[in-house]
Amino acid sequence: MIESEESYVILNTGRADFAENCGDCPLRASCTTSASGRSVTIHAREDLLQAHKAQQRDPSWQEAYTSTRPKVERKLAHFVRRAWGGRRARVRGQLRIATDADTRAAAINWARLSTLGVKRASGTWVTAPP
Repeated sequence: MIESEESYVILNTGRADFAENCGDCPLRASCTTSASGRSVTIHAREDLLQAHKAQQRDPSWQEAYTSTRPKVERKLAHFVRRAWGGRRARVRGQLRIATDADTRAAAINWARLSTLGVKRASGTWVTAPP
C-alpha cells in the first residue's frame, strides 16, 4: 500500500510507476493484473483536458451541444450516403477524390441554403420570407 509520496516513481514522461509497492499490497487484485505492477499515465495536456471536461458540465454548454450535434451528425450522414458512393471514393487519385468531396460538400450546402430559403437577388444573398 502507498504510504508516502516517496513510495512511487514519477517519470518525466507523465507516468507514475508503483511497481516496487505492488508486490505486497493487499489491494493489488482490485488495482491491477499486471505482473510488473501498476503504472498511471497522465496526458501531457491533462490540465486542458480537465478544463474542457469542467466546461462540458455547464448546463448552457450541454444545451448548445445537444441542439447542434444532431444537425452536424445529419449533415455528415448526408455527406456519406450511398447515393454519393458511401464511405468509399468513387474515383481514383487524390486530386479527383478531393474534387469529388468538394463537389459533394457544395451540393449539400446548396441544398441546405435552398431549404432555408436563401437566394441570390440583385447581387446579394437574401432570405425569402417564410
